[in-house]
Amino acid sequence: MKYANQLWQADTLFGPFCDTGLSPGSRKPARLIAFLDDASRVLCHGEFFFEENVDTLVRAVRAAFYKRGVPEQLLVDNGSTYCSQEITLVCARVGCLLRHTAVRDAAAKGKIERFFRRVRDQFLNRTLDLSSLAALNRQFTAWVEGEYNATEHDALGMKPIDRFGIDLNRIRFLPPSEYVDGDPQARLPLRHESKDDAEIVGDGLDHADRHPPLGSICPGTPTGRR
Repeated sequence: MKYANQLWQADTLFGPFCDTGLSPGSRKPARLIAFLDDASRVLCHGEFFFEENVDTLVRAVRAAFYKRGVPEQLLVDNGSTYCSQEITLVCARVGCLLRHTAVRDAAAKGKIERFFRRVRDQFLNRTLDLSSLAALNRQFTAWVEGEYNATEHDALGMKPIDRFGIDLNRIRFLPPSEYVDGDPQARLPLRHESKDDAEIVGDGLDHADRHPPLGSICPGTPTGRR
């Protein structure tokens, strides 16, 4: 794609075992839900959960839309969670076209697969604090914003966050009143076309273990980073 937020790729990666906090020694595998911008290679949002289901996917996509704006298209696979009515409605309410890859067409999402390779090689192979899901997410966000998004990408010849910032005036951000939950009975939101008046809430989300996002988008800054 030519411009940032024309297309995002989304997928899930199995991660390390984390303490659940339910009982001493209780551990479960964490799953990373991630959204990658096709043009800039910016990791728009990534978050570990203990479950991959409709609720966690809606929470993750909602966080991604508020953090980096609304993409024109979102490319996902044909897993049941990504084909759910809830995620279809979330995308429809904000004017994002939800697309599904052809069955067994792994190459269609090659960019996020390469990103997952970097997660395995550069993040998951280090010594991590796995005492809680919140601790893992704090470390992951610090790595994404401090290293991955802020390091020159070989294919771009520049940092992903800087490439994303070039197209900042094209990006449609969600104002705080935009409604993007997956309740089928919820009203459709108003469509906001003005980019000049758009705002973004860096962390106005109802995550129980939410950490302050690093490098969240701030319209009006040259690179789009706080």
